[in-house]
This record gives sequence, structure tokens and C-alpha cells, in this order.
Amino acid sequence: MKIEQTTTLMLMVLLLTATGCLTMKVDPIHITMDINVRVTKEVEKFFDEIDEASSALVDDLESLPQ
Repeated sequence: MKIEQTTTLMLMVLLLTATGCLTMKVDPIHITMDINVRVTKEVEKFFDEIDEASSALVDDLESLPQ
């Protein structure tokens, strides 16, 4: 009877330990993706502003008399 109780207890401890090892967290991946998207949007916004300024400069230069 004592052997069966010990075996049952050992199996329960083994199962609880195994399920603890199988737990995974995916949160850092989502945070990284959000940061990458935010940085990409900021970079696109920055280059759009440069493109607009460049277009305005070209228009000003074209309007000058030659």
C-alpha cells in the first residue's frame, strides 16, 4: 500500500513539474511588433515631410525667371 501511494505522489509531482516547464509567454513578441510598426510609421512620416519640402523647393526654383 505504501509503494502505491509513493508512486502516485511521484507521478503527480512529475506531471505538475512537466506542465510548469511547458508554459510559454508570447507577450514580448507582440511588444516588439508594436514597436517596429510604430518606428516604421514615424520613418515614413519623416520621409513624407522631406518629400513635401523637396517638392516645394523644386516648384520655387521652377518659378524663378531664367
